[in-house]
Amino acid sequence: MDLAADLDLTRAEDGSEFLYARSIVVIASRSAGLVAPSAPFSANIDDLPSFEATTSALRHLGFHGRDCRHPARVAISNAVMAFIAAEVAWASNLLSEAESNRGAFRATDGTMVDEAVLRRARQIAQQSS
Repeated sequence: MDLAADLDLTRAEDGSEFLYARSIVVIASRSAGLVAPSAPFSANIDDLPSFEATTSALRHLGFHGRDCRHPARVAISNAVMAFIAAEVAWASNLLSEAESNRGAFRATDGTMVDEAVLRRARQIAQQSS
């Protein structure tokens, strides 16, 4: 809210006016070797569906966790920010396939796997355990 006021931004329901600033925060954090930042809180206390949708969008931007100013939001934030079973299974299967392959390879699902993909799979496996 402070940034919106400082920049005289028109607030969008989906928070898209902050896309650039939020992306820079995630990039700067990771570039500095810091853990991914926690997503900012939402001022609309009663709109839980919107909170869930924006939390999901922020997760896709690279945020981990979400600041909650109301207890009703904690369970939603935890559920959205947790790795789902499909992501954990993907990471586990891919890391198993990588044991019998060297360098880049084609996974059984047809996708190209290189070190960046394996790094993501290792992150998911580590953070979900």
